[in-house]
Amino acid sequence: MKSGMYMVAVVVVASLCGCATMNVTSDYDPKASFSSLKTYAWLPDPEGQVDDLKHRNPLMDEYLRQSVDNALASKGYTKGTSPDFQIGYHASLVGKQTIQMMNTYYGYAPGWYASGTMATAQVYEYNEGTLVIDIVDPAARKLIWRGTAQAELNRNPSTEEKKKKLDAAVEKIFEQFPPKPK
Repeated sequence: MKSGMYMVAVVVVASLCGCATMNVTSDYDPKASFSSLKTYAWLPDPEGQVDDLKHRNPLMDEYLRQSVDNALASKGYTKGTSPDFQIGYHASLVGKQTIQMMNTYYGYAPGWYASGTMATAQVYEYNEGTLVIDIVDPAARKLIWRGTAQAELNRNPSTEEKKKKLDAAVEKIFEQFPPKPK
């Protein structure tokens, strides 16, 4: 009975951690004129620098660019040779750990009592992914908008899971672009 209840607790904790929300933020230059933006082009990769996602999986780099292109097209932006803005991104994947203490004094967890209890530590390892999308004024070579999404990722996701997570991140980021005038 004790081990059965313990396993249920572990599954519930793991399930809740798997449902972690995506944290999305954006920032922008209030002096920039977003209403005049119609066409865009991708920024070239900086020489000598290798972005984490591009380095680990060029296929996902291609898919991410397609996802961003689709998101921008749905907002009415088009690719152009003399762009009104340029777009680039940065991505990272970091391994993290958290420790959950489970009180097992009465055969279930968590318990009511702080003293005299028996506890078991459960280490939970996960990946945290961060995607940063930059919008740059090509004439001034200046950042005018940045959107960021950060979320917990599965340790061994399938290609379809990766694509869905990227699409969700890109969609949520571009919900905040262009910024609403205040």
